[in-house]
Amino acid sequence: MPSSFEQFTTIVISKIHALGYLSPSKSIVKALLNTAYLATLKTEEGRFVRGSLTFADPIIPEHDPPLRRRANYPSFTPFGRAIPLTVERLVKLSRAIDSWCGSIAVHASRRSSLLAWGMIDQAVQHNVSLNREGTKGFRVPGILSVVMDGVGAISAYHGSLLLGGIRQEQVVTREYDALNSAELGNRLHSTFRPIAVKLSRVLGESTTPEKAEKLLQKEWSRTVARICIGLRRAGTGGALLITPNPDQDLLNSSHQLPYSRLGHAMILNVLDAQHRRFARQATFRYAQAKMAPVDLVREEHLADADAEDREDELAGAVRIVTSLASMDGLVLLTPLLEVNAFGTKIRSGPQVNRVYLGPEFARRGTKAKPVDISRFGTRHGSMLQYCQADRKAIGIVVSQDGHVRLILSAGKNLTLWENVQLLDYESDVRGYARMLDNLRHRRSKLPPEKSLGYTDMPKTFSILMNSQRSYAKLRRRQISR
Repeated sequence: MPSSFEQFTTIVISKIHALGYLSPSKSIVKALLNTAYLATLKTEEGRFVRGSLTFADPIIPEHDPPLRRRANYPSFTPFGRAIPLTVERLVKLSRAIDSWCGSIAVHASRRSSLLAWGMIDQAVQHNVSLNREGTKGFRVPGILSVVMDGVGAISAYHGSLLLGGIRQEQVVTREYDALNSAELGNRLHSTFRPIAVKLSRVLGESTTPEKAEKLLQKEWSRTVARICIGLRRAGTGGALLITPNPDQDLLNSSHQLPYSRLGHAMILNVLDAQHRRFARQATFRYAQAKMAPVDLVREEHLADADAEDREDELAGAVRIVTSLASMDGLVLLTPLLEVNAFGTKIRSGPQVNRVYLGPEFARRGTKAKPVDISRFGTRHGSMLQYCQADRKAIGIVVSQDGHVRLILSAGKNLTLWENVQLLDYESDVRGYARMLDNLRHRRSKLPPEKSLGYTDMPKTFSILMNSQRSYAKLRRRQISR
């Protein structure tokens, strides 16, 4: 494990330097990663620890603040005094400051020992976006955040940029976006194409069938990822078998369940989201020159309501299917993610031939190195056997340790994708560095005062209590114009 931590520390430091930060030092980063990792191996009141640490200077906690600070932007709140951060203290603090809603702010003393000096709040929207449950969310401020994902699993981020992770002593520097891969898209093309044509006709010429199919593919991968994220968070593991024509001779389904709401909500979510986008664009075009017509404004509000309702419906259906998948056995679905059965077991099938790593097979074909499938358990073995017999099947297995693997046939061969990306993060360090440079350049040309919110209404409690203006009169004058 020491060599893994040395490698992981070097990777994190090099990426932080590429973003323009000179601190923290290598020894501090190593101590931070080690403390977080050891805490994941502990239990508190019978539960394993999940938490988040963010390295930030208490004097200047945020080096790259946003150009406009909104009401739900994260902020730092210091403790009464800084606390030396040990593994035991981190276990206790992680129960108090849940990683879904906040993070523990840490720094280092002159002796390079870690100190917990405060907390960061309002991390909920960042995690909602990261876990694909919404599209909005500010990044967590600070130079380096370390998230305790599960037992023996930590990830390091700068904002929304993944720096790397450790999974059961294995250093992970990249994950594969298998759910958005061309190989999977080709498999789903015949399923999505007729629906894409219908969506194009309903939405009009601005949405071609090709664009509609891409939107469906993206929503499909997002929905499947959310189910896998839920299984990983629950720690139960689970499996999804997606096929248009299941081979019943190889399957034993203990519970038949014709539940179509997940797949239908996924498709209609694309429709409602696009209609909302078009309604907003129409209103905005009018508003630039004059006040928009009442009918357009009304349609925008109604489209917003429909889109929000549909997203809520999809979220509820995702949770139902996630709970079905956590049961012993797998969930059997159609390519449109319509549930057919759950608690399904795979009977013994034909002997598995060669299996190739998906990303390498995509580049090299059969010249790629075969996978040693003996290292996998019965859940993976049975899924491989089924996918070899049913060439149109897509198998997804979530292990109890959090690993997610996708199984897909490619001609007469089987491919297995490991380290499947589920979370919605950035991975391009150079692109992220350019974004930060552009932000810093734009900020250098603006006046030093901070912009709060959008309207003239008071944006802080102190401004409200000290205000002498009548905003109601101001608002009436604006409307009368």
